[in-house]
Amino acid sequence: MASSNAETNTQDELNSLPVAAHPNTAEHLVAFFAQYPAFTYDPTRPVLSELKRMKRILKWDNKTWQSSGALGGLRHALVLQFNLTYGTDQNDLASWQNLCRAMDVTNIPEKLSDCKKLVDTIYVNLVDLVDMPNTGKKAKLFKTEGELSTYTKNSKKVFPREDARAGGLLKHLLRCIVNPRRGGKTKAKTL
Repeated sequence: MASSNAETNTQDELNSLPVAAHPNTAEHLVAFFAQYPAFTYDPTRPVLSELKRMKRILKWDNKTWQSSGALGGLRHALVLQFNLTYGTDQNDLASWQNLCRAMDVTNIPEKLSDCKKLVDTIYVNLVDLVDMPNTGKKAKLFKTEGELSTYTKNSKKVFPREDARAGGLLKHLLRCIVNPRRGGKTKAKTL
């Protein structure tokens, strides 16, 4: 019984640790939007809202938008921003635990392999996760990949799935949005 109390106390200590925020939670997004000096980026607003606002201010029609390369640039910035904010070292237990705390996961494992397994069961919109430190709005965890897929398609918050710059942590959170897999429910417990 004593070890059960010790495990509970250790888990409580892990959960109570603050999320280690990176001081540059919008650095790559700021750099992306800075390429368009006629637009003033507001990092406290969701990145896709700012992108839509930029298209309006610059008076881009769909043809101009598609030929601008802005979407590819934004996707690149999102990947780099995730990596900077949450880390890339898949062998760093503290990074995995910090990522779990950022998503309000309460059953944070103490072993690296268990953290990876838990994160593999989490369904979260990655655009929301990148926005979260700047907007203050929590990223919702979904019960299944299908629920995440529906939300992602409806909100158009699609994160680039195939990107050579995706770090180890990010690769564990990438999901099949177009054709979600059946089964598999999250094992993460949240506040």
